[in-house]
Amino acid sequence: MKKSYPVMIDKQRSLRYGFVAIDMIEETLDKPIGAIDLRNIRMKEVAVLTWAGLHHEDDTLTPKKILEMFDEYDVDFVEIMSIVGDALAESFGAEEEKK
Repeated sequence: MKKSYPVMIDKQRSLRYGFVAIDMIEETLDKPIGAIDLRNIRMKEVAVLTWAGLHHEDDTLTPKKILEMFDEYDVDFVEIMSIVGDALAESFGAEEEKK
């Protein structure tokens, strides 16, 4: 099982990117996961990445609901992107390569 990364949105949640989450991202954004540029990212992409990473624990979320929660709970964009980036890197084995 992939490692989970804690993230505070409306409550403590955990991001995890396995095969299902990556497929959800690619299908929703209609491009391969490798084509997403985390340094030049659109809000839709942020929402989809977060939604897919949280789907394993809450399948009622949607990308739009994620953005609404970001607004409502004043989520720090830089922090959320840092956590998403770390979680995605782990899903591709980048953490193992560092060791």
